[in-house]
Amino acid sequence: MISYQADYTYLPSGGEKIFTVTLLPAAKGKFPVVIMRSPYVDNYEEWPEADIAMNYLNAHRAWLRRGYALVIQHCRGRGKSTGDCIPYINEREDGLNLQAWVRQQPFYNGEIYFKGGSYTTSVHYLTAPFADDIKGAIFGVQDSDRYNATYRNGFFKAGLHGNWYVSMYKAKSHMKKNFTPVSYDLLPLRDFCRTVFGEEVPSFQEKLRQNKPDDPVWNTCNGISNTRGVTDHAHFPILFTTGFYDIYTGGIFSMWRQMNAENKARSAMIVSPYDHGDRCNNETSMAFEKGKRTEQFGEEYEIDWLDSI
Repeated sequence: MISYQADYTYLPSGGEKIFTVTLLPAAKGKFPVVIMRSPYVDNYEEWPEADIAMNYLNAHRAWLRRGYALVIQHCRGRGKSTGDCIPYINEREDGLNLQAWVRQQPFYNGEIYFKGGSYTTSVHYLTAPFADDIKGAIFGVQDSDRYNATYRNGFFKAGLHGNWYVSMYKAKSHMKKNFTPVSYDLLPLRDFCRTVFGEEVPSFQEKLRQNKPDDPVWNTCNGISNTRGVTDHAHFPILFTTGFYDIYTGGIFSMWRQMNAENKARSAMIVSPYDHGDRCNNETSMAFEKGKRTEQFGEEYEIDWLDSI
């Protein structure tokens, strides 16, 4: 009897080795391929590769049982992948290289699907314009406008994007960062990267310098912001998910409104009454009956969505 298969490899990209796990159903043949890419994998840094693959297999058995192959990748400079993590900058190159590799595999049936949430959604946005074999997506709790993630009405989101960026930057290098909660209050702000990281980071420094939505940096294709409007004319059905109290809710509603009518008719958006993680803390927030997405639609609602399209 054929059992589920779990394997791993290191894909070359930009001179680095990107750790990639492949999970296959318990059958022979070709399958639709779901791609997931994440930087939130540092807990795997010391794990043996085979153990990581098996851990992913155990966590995703429902997908395999339903006939999907999964390809799960550690973003550059995180987990088992080599290199430096510089948010957004290398995701396009690495993501497109991964898609090209999938198309060469004997298990690929001609269909690729994206799944992501928060930054793991943005890694897919960065591979636009999307190829014809992208047939569907689950884009969760992250809108495609980098300005919205970084500013609100001209004010830098220090507690959101600012602190997150510092934690992400070269995380695997374990570099010492001269950072405190008030670091963004120190002027001149143009010295931030030199003070905190001990080096210049041009991609981040440009975002600190340009605080208006029509400033040039937000419309350039340098890895910072080339995702604005990427789903307006997408050719495949998309399931957007967000929470009423999510930090990006307004941006996802804007994406929904801007979609062309044809694709909106075959897409969907789910808004739960909770936050970025669809969480309900009964001590501090109101609980709603069947308020979470999984409570309303079942634990496998994302797989149900792909089946339906």
